[in-house]
Amino acid sequence: MKEKTKKYDVGIIVGRFHLPDLHEAHIDLIQSVLDRHPKVIIFLGVSPVKVSKKNPLDFECRKQMILEKFPKVNVLFASDQREDQVWSNKLDSQIRDLIGPRQSACLYGGRDSFIPHYKGTFDVIELEPTVYISATEIRNRVSNEVQSSAQFRAGVIWATNQKYPTCYPTVDAVIHDVV
Repeated sequence: MKEKTKKYDVGIIVGRFHLPDLHEAHIDLIQSVLDRHPKVIIFLGVSPVKVSKKNPLDFECRKQMILEKFPKVNVLFASDQREDQVWSNKLDSQIRDLIGPRQSACLYGGRDSFIPHYKGTFDVIELEPTVYISATEIRNRVSNEVQSSAQFRAGVIWATNQKYPTCYPTVDAVIHDVV
């Protein structure tokens, strides 16, 4: 990963990471930030909609996935907001609560990341991936595969129980010919 060189005390990664496992580009991004900073914080975007096609995994599941490979990073959440400015202000506030008064921080993102939506005060660096991998394509492929394992079935049961109750509206109509 390439970027301009400036020293920051804390590296912040903002992302979604909705995959069964971190792919090569994710690992490269996280390792690249770890190589630059003594302290790294990852903020995972959390949607108010639970278990959706775009956001199939909850915060804790994604946090554990990251900590399996990178146990020294801090993994926190950033709740999605309707307005970019509100989201940016909340993220900045969370960051200020975590870093020292004399520390500097920089936010990192990759392709199709949070960067166009961030309206905050911290510097932002977009890291160029060394390999292109589409998380959407991986989710689509995984969603078409049924696995023969107890863990898979337990995951399906877990996901089903995490969803909000679903309402299926119907319209009953009668066509009546009055003569």
